[in-house]
Amino acid sequence: RGFKYAGRKGDLLAAFLRLYPGDIDADVRKIDAEMKRYDAKSRTLTKGELIVFEGLFLAATLVPQRGHALFTPPSRPRRFTPHPGFEEFMSRARFDNIKRAILAPCADHASAGEDRWWQIRPLIAAFNRNRLVNVV
Repeated sequence: RGFKYAGRKGDLLAAFLRLYPGDIDADVRKIDAEMKRYDAKSRTLTKGELIVFEGLFLAATLVPQRGHALFTPPSRPRRFTPHPGFEEFMSRARFDNIKRAILAPCADHASAGEDRWWQIRPLIAAFNRNRLVNVV
């Protein structure tokens, strides 16, 4: 909110997709399957929803609010820390459902006993491989 980008429409999305570690379509399918494991009636996850989720997840690091405060407007306006308005982009329940399943595509269950980073190690490796190819 309040961010102005002067570049061409779609430039940021194109950069994000180019730098995405791995196959985003395969990740959407794996996350969706994991979400359905928790809740069989869960709406099918789309690539757009995953991108919005990741954007909100990253944007949450830039504001002081945490948890439900990101999605629930305060009862009275706050002067120094305005409400970020995440609910305009995704419901809190949907965000939580995706968050619960987000590690499905990258967790290395085989090394769970010996590696403290087993849930994200493959993601880090894929990110580094992609960075070496796409970042000058």
